Amino acid sequence: MTEHFKLEEFLKSNTAEEKGIDNTPNEEQLNNLKFVAEQLELIRLAYNNKPMFITSGFRSEELNKAIGGAKKSQHMQGLAVDINQGSPRRNHNLFLIIRRMMKLGLPVGQLIDEKKYSWIHVSFEPNNPRLQVLHLK
Repeated sequence: MTEHFKLEEFLKSNTAEEKGIDNTPNEEQLNNLKFVAEQLELIRLAYNNKPMFITSGFRSEELNKAIGGAKKSQHMQGLAVDINQGSPRRNHNLFLIIRRMMKLGLPVGQLIDEKKYSWIHVSFEPNNPRLQVLHLK
């Protein structure tokens, strides 16, 4: 997809593997994933080229139901990822970078600190992004 982000990273799901769920994106979802990968490249560059680990990317509707995801989750459109830097402190630093980039035009729909920076959820909206920043406990 891009230099640092491969399609497999966006599709990987232990739940899908365990339950035999097809987690294959359609053409539109695949195009959205490419867009997300391009945005992640920009974030990575702003974060001194440090790697980001995708813990949840694309989710088919069946997979999203199986894990109890939000009914309208942007993961199902291929427009959201959960990322992790390995520690709450590093996740917090990454969160701050993304928040600053939003002010410069990064088309973020939602930037969410999940469980005191255990991971970060970021969704992208190419048209009219909401620019919503949340902290969930």
